[in-house]
Amino acid sequence: PAVVCAQSARPKFEFQPNDRVVLLGSTIIEREQKFGQLETALTLAAGDKTISVRNHGWSGDTVFGHARSYFGPPQEGIERLTKHLEMLKPTVLIACYGSDLAFEGLNKLPDFISGYRSLLDLVRSQSPKVRIVIVAPPPFENLGAPLPDMTKANGKQADLRDALKEFAAKQNAVFVDSFELMGGT
Repeated sequence: PAVVCAQSARPKFEFQPNDRVVLLGSTIIEREQKFGQLETALTLAAGDKTISVRNHGWSGDTVFGHARSYFGPPQEGIERLTKHLEMLKPTVLIACYGSDLAFEGLNKLPDFISGYRSLLDLVRSQSPKVRIVIVAPPPFENLGAPLPDMTKANGKQADLRDALKEFAAKQNAVFVDSFELMGGT
């Protein structure tokens, strides 16, 4: 079965036999290792097609490889990722980055998009026929006082989602709006 995405103008995504799916992103992807719900959903969506899923999310990471570099420069993180991509040779990349922008400020959005483009170029240099799925980060939860009100951050998250949707279209990538799917407005 095809993964259903709202909006008919988007590229359609369907698993192929023996797809090698690599998950990239920050904490939201990395923590998926603990629960396995996304991998289970992807496996079920593949139907009778055999796929493998490798989670290469890294808590606190950015499209620039900041956290992935341990305590070195971001380039070290990108070099580490390049080696992993050389080994894995993904046929499908599912990427979710950007929730940090709600706190750092959307004035960094152009640099973020440029960095995301470079990251996708890196992935394509290792796997030229890779199919890409870009996932918008989900909304932040408002858990009530005394915890912070996340309304403003979610407004920025909505702006990020809109920018990622446009970026995905330019990259001929499938876009998944987890912000809206998980209750963001």
